[in-house]
Amino acid sequence: MKLKMTRIWAKKFGHIKKVVLCRQLYLCKSLDIYMNAFYHYYLMHLVKMKVIRQITRRQHWSIDLEHQLKESLANLEANQIAAYYQLADWLADIESEVAHLNDEIQRKTQLQDKLVVVCKTKQAALAVQAKANSVLKDSQNAINAATASLQELRDLYETELNRRNEENAIIDEVIHIFKQQVLEMANQTSYGKK
Repeated sequence: MKLKMTRIWAKKFGHIKKVVLCRQLYLCKSLDIYMNAFYHYYLMHLVKMKVIRQITRRQHWSIDLEHQLKESLANLEANQIAAYYQLADWLADIESEVAHLNDEIQRKTQLQDKLVVVCKTKQAALAVQAKANSVLKDSQNAINAATASLQELRDLYETELNRRNEENAIIDEVIHIFKQQVLEMANQTSYGKK
């Protein structure tokens, strides 16, 4: 739509430079800037035409002055066109810079989200570690208690084993004495029968 309107205005005023300028301004993606630039260019053209008409109406001005004014107006037009080109380039640079900054914002937001996840993961890992340390301490306490209990049972078993061994030794001695007495009695009775 912008290009079509530009061609219509260019046909209306019949200037090729306007078409070039408008096509360059078409690259600026903002209709307000485009229309503003074209409006300023149109006003400059009207001023130029008015100045040229005034110069040609007044015969008392010298030809030198008229020539200088035409050159000044041509320079002004060239400078304004160059300024519009620079504006278009600047706008294109700004758009690329905005795109780059949006990419940076997105990248840094993703990094921030990753850091939040890492922090939460670290906190969860620390909680698991604390729980594991607590379980380890409880297990060590249980192992120590069981070891102490088993040591007590072992000591009791050794005491009882020693007592039984002493009792068995006494019983063995009693049996041995009993067998000897029985043998002696058997020997005495067998001697007595003969």
